[in-house]
Amino acid sequence: MAKKSVRQRPLSHVPKQRTVPDVMPGVQEEEHKRQIKNQYSMYRRLFMDIEREQVRENIRKKAHQKKINCLKKQKEQERQEVESTVSHAMEARHPLTGETELEAHEKEQQEERYIEEMVVKQKQQQQKNKETQRYIKALRAMMREKMEKQRITMPPLCACGPTIWDSNPDTCANNCIFYKNPKAYAKALSSLLMSCQ
Repeated sequence: MAKKSVRQRPLSHVPKQRTVPDVMPGVQEEEHKRQIKNQYSMYRRLFMDIEREQVRENIRKKAHQKKINCLKKQKEQERQEVESTVSHAMEARHPLTGETELEAHEKEQQEERYIEEMVVKQKQQQQKNKETQRYIKALRAMMREKMEKQRITMPPLCACGPTIWDSNPDTCANNCIFYKNPKAYAKALSSLLMSCQ
């Protein structure tokens, strides 16, 4: 069999690609810059969106943590209330009064304070009464002296006695203005004393 010879074309016959002349020399460079700028703005938007999402996530986490803390506090308060009621119910109580030892102790302290206050008030009242009686006694003594010096007789201060010396805040009738009112009696005596001068 005879070999067919394949003719090969010489390379010189392959058409060469012609390069297009660069008619506008800066257009490709500007196009490349624009693409880079678009890419940059796209990446920037992407990172800004990611950052915004992270901020939102942090806010959600904080709100969730706050809610959890609030619930924990509420549950702890409820637990303490239940615990205090249970411990209060379990405390030993007196069979007659139904009070615990602590309540009984507090009640005794309150009663002691009340008694002390009443004793102090009574002492102050007694001191005041003594001073008023001394003052009245001194006024009466001065009145007697003046009356003896001037040799005059005074009319009674009230209708409880025939003379001025018979009226007394302790012995006057209960409808008298001087009855248990030593201040008014002392005032009347002092004004009578002043009028004698």
